[in-house]
Amino acid sequence: MPNPKGMAPVSRARFTIDDIKVFYFEAALANGGRPSSFQLNEWFWKQTLAGKMILDFQDAARLSDDKNLRLIADSLVPPERTYEYL
Repeated sequence: MPNPKGMAPVSRARFTIDDIKVFYFEAALANGGRPSSFQLNEWFWKQTLAGKMILDFQDAARLSDDKNLRLIADSLVPPERTYEYL
């Protein structure tokens, strides 16, 4: 995908993850429910394919040959979710 703004690939990865989370959270709230932020996070990280994909991506980023990707790997997922996943 072209990158007209010249954003670094690692930054694009971080912003993409944020966009995915926002999409899921907005979809979860669209039915009018009022889950707490804790409930939303529990659902996202433990029950969605996107949450699992991001956790898997974090693992791959940690092992990447790209030093910049390795540097941001630990910022992709909240620390408490990373430890639950291991």
